This record gives sequence, structure tokens and C-alpha cells, in this order.
Amino acid sequence: MISKRVQETLEEAMRREDEVGRFYLESLQSIRNASLASLFESLYNEEVEHKRLLELQLETLKRGDGSEAESEMAASAEGIDEKKHDEIKTARKAVKVFSDKAEELWKKSVSFEQELAIAGEIQSNLLPRTMPEIEDLEISATFIMSRKVGGDYFDFYLNSKRQLFFVIGDVMGKGVPAALLQSSLRALWRSGAYQNLSPRKIVEKINEGSVEDFRVNGSFATLFSACYIPVKSSLWFCNAGHDPPLYLQRSRNESIPLTTPGVVVGIDPHCTFQQKVQKMSSGDLILFYSDGLWEVTDPDRQGLYNREKVSKLLVEHRERPAEEILSEIMTQVRGLSGNIPQRDDITLVLMRRR
Repeated sequence: MISKRVQETLEEAMRREDEVGRFYLESLQSIRNASLASLFESLYNEEVEHKRLLELQLETLKRGDGSEAESEMAASAEGIDEKKHDEIKTARKAVKVFSDKAEELWKKSVSFEQELAIAGEIQSNLLPRTMPEIEDLEISATFIMSRKVGGDYFDFYLNSKRQLFFVIGDVMGKGVPAALLQSSLRALWRSGAYQNLSPRKIVEKINEGSVEDFRVNGSFATLFSACYIPVKSSLWFCNAGHDPPLYLQRSRNESIPLTTPGVVVGIDPHCTFQQKVQKMSSGDLILFYSDGLWEVTDPDRQGLYNREKVSKLLVEHRERPAEEILSEIMTQVRGLSGNIPQRDDITLVLMRRR
């Protein structure tokens, strides 16, 4: 017959499994980070399995099935197998370690959520609150932050000559480090824009001034810097590794990418960049975006959103207000992705020549 001491030891172990398991389960309800949630789910499943094995072992000993199991687990006051007794003590310590580790992970998850909240606030404060008003341009923008808080950034500056400087970029990374690098890029870009430098000169200034910061963080950024000059109805631009904007002429039914040779910023301070100009006629559209748009997928992980779909949508809705066109794109995105969490920030900026 199973001794009282062994029974109490096993029952206590099961209670501990319950306690730790409940902790993991309750934690899952509030953890937003997918990787951490997956870890807690695995740990919870392990606790469930541990408890099941303990229950089977206790039931076996209660039935008296197997003299070997009986003798190995016998822990009566008269004569306990010291080796097995040590194993039981080790097991109980292991349960405590699991509990302590769960608490540590929970604290880290809370810190991570707090970090994301801080990063989100920094990122939101960096973005324009209103669109610039310029006579012959209609402008609309949409920014959808992901739960991980990516590195998307865009900005405007309208100088005294009514020339509109514009930038859109994406810092590699997530959370506070990416947000702080965004802040640095914003300061460098605005410094160049305030000096009325050309888009190419601004990109070179940003690259030279940010390499050290990016190296420390093991990161880099893509940038598309531009300046619209109303008197010439022209957009001067320089692309540093960013996804090329889609330019749709009113007279065409297919968009073309706006790009220039050049690498990302933050890697080589001696990189050279090039600049091009695009003449815009009345009714022409330019869609600027971040690569988060292409990371949208359907619930079956099959169909990715792509340039062909966006280009087709621009053609179909070209006569609608810019804000409505962006809304239509996001409607397609949400319809495709369903309830799948957004994997990266999505930034959309649409300019139309009036």
C-alpha cells in the first residue's frame, strides 16, 4: 500500500503543477507579443503533461500495480529509498524553478509591453498631425501601427517659396531602439530641408550623420526623399533603398515605379546617391508606401498583397478623393488578412496633382 508520505509528496507536486499551469494560462490572456505567448503556451502544455504523469503514477501506486514502482516510491518513515527521495526533492525544486522562471518571464513581458507603449508614443509624436496645404497638390496619409511597433516614418516641410519637402522611410528594427533612430533621422532630415538642400544632398547628409548610430544598433534605414516645386509642377527625388513609389499618369492605365540607384542609409558614410525629376500633370497620382503593405497575407498564408493589385486599384479609383483611395486600399488589406495580426507598420501617402 502507498505510504502517506509518498502520496502527500505527489499530491503537493500536482498542486504545484496546477499553480504554475494556472499562472501560464492567466498570463496568456494578457500577453500581446506573439513569440512570448507561444513560449507561455508551450510551458503551460508541459505543466499539463507533468500533472497527468504524476496522476498516473499516483493512481498506479494506490492500486499497488508493480512492486518495483511501489518500492521505488516508498518513502515511509521506516525506510525511504534515499536515491528516490533525492529525486523527489529535486523534482519539487524544479517545480519551484519553473514557478520562479514564469514570474521572471511575466515581468519581462510586462516590461516589453511597456517598451512598446513608449516606442509607440515616440513614433506617434514624430509623425505629422496635419497635412500641408499647397495650391496644386491634394495630399492624404494613413499610418497603421503594428503591435510590435515598427520603424516607419514620414514627414513634410513647406518652405517660404511654397516648395514641399517630403520624406518616407523605414528603420530596420522594432520598439524603442527603432523609434529613437527615427527621431535622429527626423532631426537630420529637417535640418537639410530647412536649409533647402536638394533631396540627394539631404539623403547624403542623413547617411553621413547617422552611420555611427546605426552601427551601434546593428541597423539601417531605407529613405525616399523628395521636393515638389509648384512653379515647375515637378517632383525631385532621391531613393535610398526604399520601396519605389507608384506613379500613375492620368493618361495611362498602369503605374510606374519612381526609383534611383542607391543603397540604404546607415551602412557606409561614403555612399553616393542620385537624383531624378518627375514632371506631374493635372490628375497624376503618386502613392508612397512602406514595405508593411507587402507583408499582408490571407488566413491561409497564400495570397500576398502586391503592386499589381494596388496599381489596378489606383486606376479604378483615380477620380476619387485621395483620402477615399487610401481607405479603399486599407479595405482590401483588411479583407485579405482577416484576423491575422499585422506584422509590420503600414504607411500610405498619396499625392495628386490638381
